[in-house]
Amino acid sequence: MTKTEKQLAASFSGHRKERIIKTSDIRQIRLDIIAHITLLSAQGYKVFYNGMANGGALMAAEAVLTVKRYFKDIKLIAVISFRKQAERYDEADKAIYRDFLKKADEVVLISDNYFKGCFFRRNDYMIKRSDKIIAYWDGELKGGTYYTARQAEQLNIEFINLYKV
Repeated sequence: MTKTEKQLAASFSGHRKERIIKTSDIRQIRLDIIAHITLLSAQGYKVFYNGMANGGALMAAEAVLTVKRYFKDIKLIAVISFRKQAERYDEADKAIYRDFLKKADEVVLISDNYFKGCFFRRNDYMIKRSDKIIAYWDGELKGGTYYTARQAEQLNIEFINLYKV
């Protein structure tokens, strides 16, 4: 591939763990994410950006790593809002986060320190580099996934919502 050729890329946006657990079948969400990543991989998508937030994003990172067993040329790029992003995760999620960072093909750090809006800047970084967004969004008009949906629409990027009513 020459430097002028762009690899197809997708990113994931989804709710935090507590919001997903309240309303959803976690097992089914995982299967849906794996199915979509597998389909995109078969269609030539090679790069998958992930914000590494607890909940939907960590499930998507796990799915990329699972699919990577079969599509060895795909890449997981972890995009971290700030260095201590996982500080408030529970111990299990911290361990998963650290493991997935080690397995990521690349880690992008948006800021050394937290600042108001750093999560939106992380989302912007991923959106601008993506041809598609895979999301788990319940339709509530607030939060990072809502922001990502709006940005994708403004930039005419396909937004695939896995949320099932």
